[in-house]
Amino acid sequence: MGLYFRKSINLGKGVRLNLSKRGIGISGGVKGARISTGPNGTYMNLSIPGTGIGYRKKLSGSNSTYRSTSTSSRYPYQQTIVNEYTGETRTVRASTQWELNEQIRNTELRMQNNELKERRNTEIASQKEKAEQLRELFEFFGLEAKIVLRKKYYVVYLKEGAMISDALNIIEAHISLMKFENVRILKDVRNSVNRRVNCEAANINKTVSAARKQIEDIEYIKNTVGLERLSENLRDIAYARLEEPDATLKELGEKLNSPVGKSGVNHRLRKLSQIAQDIREKGYL
Repeated sequence: MGLYFRKSINLGKGVRLNLSKRGIGISGGVKGARISTGPNGTYMNLSIPGTGIGYRKKLSGSNSTYRSTSTSSRYPYQQTIVNEYTGETRTVRASTQWELNEQIRNTELRMQNNELKERRNTEIASQKEKAEQLRELFEFFGLEAKIVLRKKYYVVYLKEGAMISDALNIIEAHISLMKFENVRILKDVRNSVNRRVNCEAANINKTVSAARKQIEDIEYIKNTVGLERLSENLRDIAYARLEEPDATLKELGEKLNSPVGKSGVNHRLRKLSQIAQDIREKGYL
């Protein structure tokens, strides 16, 4: 049975100071209704005196650090997906690479559906005869307008930003045209930035994941048969990776006594991974 410590000090007017192994807390209220706060968060405690019936609810505080660590360990594979059109960003997590690939495909499909809903279009509701005349007018200027019946109105609509800009220019709505173009430019810039960030993040995740796998394989070889049994070239690159876990292939190659290029470093690391796999399957080198 573990050591237990708890002491409550009455400060008066319904306020109590609570001391325990986990820290200091304070509570206040009246019999049957109290609010307490401490290391675990803030709680509301309600009870019916003399019945043993009570209710307890957490108002604030969380074990966010624990959850974050737990989620990271349970779902080591993750990737951020950005929709180039809408700018929507989602992060998917999985316990295996196969599950991650499946989640990426499903997420991309959902984001594409959202994109279709948000695609730019301009609509004009009218009676059937006027709608037909308006469509013919747009087509005269080379704009592909379409008509759809919505409730009791015929709606003429244009899709794509370029056609909408042309339509605004034709009707001489120049101020609206400028505002619309500003929105298009901002979205294009945002999408370009998102693509770059997404690409950089993917490259970083790929590099980190590869380096982590390489270190795991090298440590496994070291703990089973020892790095001394490797050839000099493989042993040098193994020690270099252990000393520089965040280095790129180019940087690793430059740190060797006899510098080699990226392809040479990659070949040696792949060879180490194959040796580790052989030891796992056969139990010897």
